[in-house]
Parts: sequence; C-alpha cells; structure tokens
Amino acid sequence: MNRVQEESFAAKRLRQAQEYARKDFETHTITRVRFGVWRCATPGTLINHFYVTFSPGALMVHGDIGEIMFVPRKPSALRWAKGVFRPDYIEYPFQKLSRQIKADEYSKEVACENAEYLIGEEEDPKIKAEMKEVWDFTDPENSSDYYEFIGQFCDDYDGLAARAWTFRTLLVYQALCWFMQHVSSKDERFKEELAS
Repeated sequence: MNRVQEESFAAKRLRQAQEYARKDFETHTITRVRFGVWRCATPGTLINHFYVTFSPGALMVHGDIGEIMFVPRKPSALRWAKGVFRPDYIEYPFQKLSRQIKADEYSKEVACENAEYLIGEEEDPKIKAEMKEVWDFTDPENSSDYYEFIGQFCDDYDGLAARAWTFRTLLVYQALCWFMQHVSSKDERFKEELAS
C-alpha cells in the first residue's frame, strides 16, 4: 500500500513564501536607481517594495519585506546570482548567507518531524516504546527539552537540528528570485552591470 507522504514543515513554509511572493509581486516593476541598485515595487505604493543591491562579493535585498545578504565572495555577485537563484533551489545559495542576519529559528514542527522519524526508524521494540514514552512527556516548544530527548537516544546530532528558515527569510529570497526572473537581460543597463 502506498502512503502519501505528508509535506514537511520546511517544504510547506517554502511553498507558502512562493505563493505569497507570486501574489504580492505580480504588479511590481523594476527600476534602476543607480549602478548596482534596483528598486522593485508596485508604482505609487511602498507596500512590499524592496531594493536589490549588488557589489563586488556581496548581494543584498532590503526593504518593506525584510532583508537578506549573500556573500558569495565572487568578483561579480550579479553574475553569480544569475546562475543560482531559482524559487525551489535554496540549499547552495543559503550556504552563502551572511551570518550577521538572523535567517533561521528553532522550530517545534521540525522537532516533532525529527522525533517521529527517529522513533519510526528504531528497530528495537523496547527502545522504541521508551522513546515514545519520553517523547510524550517532552515539550517540543522548548528547545532544551527537544535536545535532551535527542541526546538521550542519539549519538550523532548531525541533521537533527530543529531549525527552519524564517518565513521572512524565504520571502526575501523569493523576492530575489522574482527580480532575477523579471529583470530583462535585454535591458542595456542590466547588460552593462552583468558585464562589469
């Protein structure tokens, strides 16, 4: 029997950010403010507006929707961005996030997913029963409780951090993807910046 796998919390949050961006940016236009700075907004309003700023080795999105900064350490952050920013592809670009901007948070939903996975993977029925009992008394809202549970039943924490990208981080990332999809490579000013 095939079971339909439930969408993970991280996948659901990413999808929600994509839907929000698609809806909220559909009337935005792109205006070059000066070399390396582009403004994206619906004409006549500042709601959900943002700026995309490129400089050698860095790329920043900031405005009404929040801020995010990538540090690819490449001479042309614009050329780098053109090749990597796609709405469903966050793994590699997010490795280049500036550590100065808080981009993720503890997530009780991810903690629950991780605990359910660990319990489901346990083959020893006695240990599985003990894990279920301990998890029933664990408060997933409390990160200390979660990590105590993990420490009790797992030698290797790798991949079990109960962290998720914030919705705002994912939304600002989607804004950058929107910009990269909508800025015209036929625009002479964009071509000029891409060539520099």
